[in-house]
Amino acid sequence: MHQVSIVLIYGVFQLLKSNINSFFGISYQDLRIEISKTKNVGTHKYVIDFYKSEIKHNFDLKTSQSFSRKMRDLKYFREQSDYENVAITKDDSDKAYEKAIDLIEMINKIF
Repeated sequence: MHQVSIVLIYGVFQLLKSNINSFFGISYQDLRIEISKTKNVGTHKYVIDFYKSEIKHNFDLKTSQSFSRKMRDLKYFREQSDYENVAITKDDSDKAYEKAIDLIEMINKIF
């Protein structure tokens, strides 16, 4: 996968973490404490589940489903790139790039 796509995928996650602090007022230390209290849940899953819950309770079903689908797609692209021994085509990379941009725009719009 092209480096720009990978950077954007990780950038989406960093934006989510940053907004937990700036939008929701949860410090990075408090976030780390909450994550450590959960069993078998890593930082990525905790942060994504946090947003899924917030969106589900504060926005319409379409927005919630769109966020979940886009995050699932980015996770798939990231895992293919990081862990699988498969060729990633330019088309795959372009799709990951577009989904990451869409998700960044969505996050910035609603948070």
